[in-house]
Amino acid sequence: MTYSRLLICLMCALPAMAGANAPIYKYVDPYGNVTYSNAPVPGAKRSALPPVAINPNIASSAVLSNRDSKQVVNVRPEPASSASAARAGNGGASGSAPAAGQYPVIDGATQRNRDASRARILQDELDNEQRALANARRMLQETERYAKPDSALLRGLRDSVLEREKNIAALQREIGRR
Repeated sequence: MTYSRLLICLMCALPAMAGANAPIYKYVDPYGNVTYSNAPVPGAKRSALPPVAINPNIASSAVLSNRDSKQVVNVRPEPASSASAARAGNGGASGSAPAAGQYPVIDGATQRNRDASRARILQDELDNEQRALANARRMLQETERYAKPDSALLRGLRDSVLEREKNIAALQREIGRR
């Protein structure tokens, strides 16, 4: 009786294991939405997926191949001693993770580009918040003429003005940190 239950469980698991290496299809509908599926759809194209590296520090001998003989998934990690020896042997190549306190060095031009992008983004956000604050103040002034002084609408508009002012102050502080 136990063997028959085991056999039934194995028979149920086989289709799931077969689907693990199933082809993937990519379909783009007329609106530009991209859908990936393991079932072919009319107009879909079979997608060649890149190899998936679970652990970049794994030796290439521990890589499985799929039906198309392409490397797919790393399965066994190297022992810790051989992984550290391999990293020491190649002088800490860029593919390995940096040791504690040793981070990648970024050249000055790249950092200046990043800083300039950050400054542009912050300035755009500040400009947007200032426009939103002007609109919120205008709406508050117009509503104050017609609404009751203790109405929920006026409280909400006042809160909106305060929130915009706080956002502007925070953005100005962040821009000033440069």
